[in-house]
Amino acid sequence: MLADNDLNSLIQALQSSDDNRAATALTVLIERPTADVRLLPHLEALLTRHSACVIARPFIFGELRLLAARALAEERGAAGILEPVQIEDAAQPLRTTEIELLGKEAGLKTRGGVAGILDAYNQLNALGKLPRKAVNYDPQVLARDAGIRREIREKRAN
Repeated sequence: MLADNDLNSLIQALQSSDDNRAATALTVLIERPTADVRLLPHLEALLTRHSACVIARPFIFGELRLLAARALAEERGAAGILEPVQIEDAAQPLRTTEIELLGKEAGLKTRGGVAGILDAYNQLNALGKLPRKAVNYDPQVLARDAGIRREIREKRAN
């Protein structure tokens, strides 16, 4: 369980209108789940946030709710809650070149840099021009995969 000040800092980041701040907090929770069930409602609230963010590096862009779904599943798994997290119709994560191509096809004037690509992704999403897919994160599978990654890191360290 998190200390109150750590919990409050995470909640503030998750509730932030700054998508980058929320995405950073979600990425931290994905990498190191806390098993603190007090975070669950705040993660669940982000499942409806369609705004674009960087979801992986090298740069892959997607909806913030994809990171939220993954973080929620990781937190559920760490807390022993085995309920999967599903999003039926999520915009597919894309690389810069894919977003630029779709933007060109849609007649958008895209600008460079991360901010420009995020803007283009949001515009394409609003226009319904992004490929969509169903997403299902199973806490049991994620926990197994995390254990495998941990074993690999430990072997490399020795």
